[in-house]
Amino acid sequence: MALKKTVTLHNVASLGPDRLAAILVDLAEADAEVKRRLRLELAAQVGGDSIAAEIGKRITALRKARSFVDWQKRRDFVKDLDLQRAMIVDRVAQTHTDLALDLMWRFMELAEPVINRVDDSNGSVGDVFQSACEDLGVIAAKARPDPMGLADQVFAALSANDYSVFDGLVTATIPALGDTGTAHLKNRLAQALADRPEESGWLELAHECRAQCSTRHRGCPDRRRCLHRAGSRPRPEPAADGR
Repeated sequence: MALKKTVTLHNVASLGPDRLAAILVDLAEADAEVKRRLRLELAAQVGGDSIAAEIGKRITALRKARSFVDWQKRRDFVKDLDLQRAMIVDRVAQTHTDLALDLMWRFMELAEPVINRVDDSNGSVGDVFQSACEDLGVIAAKARPDPMGLADQVFAALSANDYSVFDGLVTATIPALGDTGTAHLKNRLAQALADRPEESGWLELAHECRAQCSTRHRGCPDRRRCLHRAGSRPRPEPAADGR
């Protein structure tokens, strides 16, 4: 009998769908997180458009919120934040990659307003956005957006990367950028560096882009010229004597 009382998947399933539904509805009345999860799951049953709309509403609400989230509320807040990310990846992206890509960009735009109002001393909020950055690259590779437009979005994100959540964006999006998008991104970074050479941030971005993009062009016979367009000169070839 004691084993029957243990909360396991098998034991809980034995309660039956009607009883479990009643318990969940009761829990949802007292727990906003449970209610949001149920709404998302119900929307997913309707279809990709429905759950995308539901996630979009939550993203808008999170963006507009102004109240400070202290360490006591941080755990629940991070769970809610990561739930939205996971639902985009696991539900929307499976059938509507274009919608999922748009939602993930909107989600990433939450980074600044969210981190500004959350006690993220343990880095858990930043971790969610860094995961979302990797997810964005995977979704973009499936959605296959216009590479030039994607390069412009990546450039805009890198230009406003105050909290380092986009540090891995170039690497993540290279498969979707392709040769055309990668070249356009490097040209934009090089132009930004030329326009504002006194700002060290642009030099760092150019170097980062060169380092991350060069892997793609390692086998390219025109690689040296390609790297030069990233904003810094290629390293000289070693002398014959190895010096």
